[in-house]
Amino acid sequence: FRAICAAGVGITPWMMSIEDKMLHGDENHQIKIRIYKPRKMKTLRTSTVETAVGVLFIHGGGGWLGSIETHDCVARRLAHRTKFLTVSVEYRLVPEHTYVDALQDVRTAYSWLLDRLPSLYGADGARGEVVVCGDSAGGMYTS
Repeated sequence: FRAICAAGVGITPWMMSIEDKMLHGDENHQIKIRIYKPRKMKTLRTSTVETAVGVLFIHGGGGWLGSIETHDCVARRLAHRTKFLTVSVEYRLVPEHTYVDALQDVRTAYSWLLDRLPSLYGADGARGEVVVCGDSAGGMYTS
């Protein structure tokens, strides 16, 4: 699966930084996220408001396979093309866990990103907004 994902993408863009982090989920469960900061990050500005935009990417794999590792190339490209900070979330998979467990992991990552987005940009006075996207099962979790 990892080889199939990587084969269709081509050259992987360089990032300013990539950081793995563990979040505290429900019942002491640890949720791994990967934070991608593109080389030329941008915020959106109007005459009165600066908005730090983050992308929460949820990997595919049918809900039973896939990971932030298998979809690393997709998340990198997303960060590179949008110029927005991107976070990929490692949600729990079936059959070891339920759909509800995976959804809770996604919600936890979303809340974490929304709460910290301006400071991750170094724009503490900015407003934060999160775009949620995914492929395959990840697309299902976006709803």
